Amino acid sequence: MKKPLMVAGAVLVLGTAWAVAGTGTESGDGAGEGKARRLERLRTEVGLSDEQIAELQKMRSENRDRMMRQRTEMRIARQQLQDLITAPTVDTAAIEAQTKRLTDLEAAMTQARVNQQLALRQVLSPEQLEKLRALRSEHPGKRGPGRRGFGHGRRGDGAEAPAPPQ
Repeated sequence: MKKPLMVAGAVLVLGTAWAVAGTGTESGDGAGEGKARRLERLRTEVGLSDEQIAELQKMRSENRDRMMRQRTEMRIARQQLQDLITAPTVDTAAIEAQTKRLTDLEAAMTQARVNQQLALRQVLSPEQLEKLRALRSEHPGKRGPGRRGFGHGRRGDGAEAPAPPQ
């Protein structure tokens, strides 16, 4: 039980660093102004050096394309599985093989997230990690446009997800 919670916490911390050091802009800003503000916030509130910020940017850049490819592969694999399940004739062996493929892709993505978190721990000091966690807890669910988190968002088909019951 502890291990999944630790991994989830690690992913949240990494997500915060990526969101704060992200390349997107905030609405109404010129290109790069939102990024500059997020980087300055990291510098002041977490106490990051220029070298640490450069390393975070490098890590994000290296991982962004790979993660996008992995998410696309997973979407395709899910759709292929759904197609197999709803086909007029059921091919159990193909469904099992596609299920294994999807499971393997999910495992690879989880491992990549863990590796990113471990890499982040090599860049930040324990005190900086704690400050980053505190910064994240100040704004739960506020992850920025296009970011996944708990709460409302888009479904895979592009439609708005229904609001949760209140």
